[in-house]
Amino acid sequence: MKVSKIMSAPVVTVKMDDNLYRVHEIFQKHKFHHVLVVDGKTLLGVISDRDLLKAVSARIGSSSADARDLASFQKKVYQ
Repeated sequence: MKVSKIMSAPVVTVKMDDNLYRVHEIFQKHKFHHVLVVDGKTLLGVISDRDLLKAVSARIGSSSADARDLASFQKKVYQ
């Protein structure tokens, strides 16, 4: 079997200067666990859902979230 039979298409990517909220939206919308980070057509890396959780507060979405927690979604992918 060829990879083309099971891959997701079109490919969904983020850029280095996209914020983490965009990554979160992609994970939610497409039910992905990984997203590719690109610069033009060059693959720079991969962000996993676990990477995202480590980068933002575990309190986001709860009643105890504060402005600092919500601001963590504004971090750029490369930070």
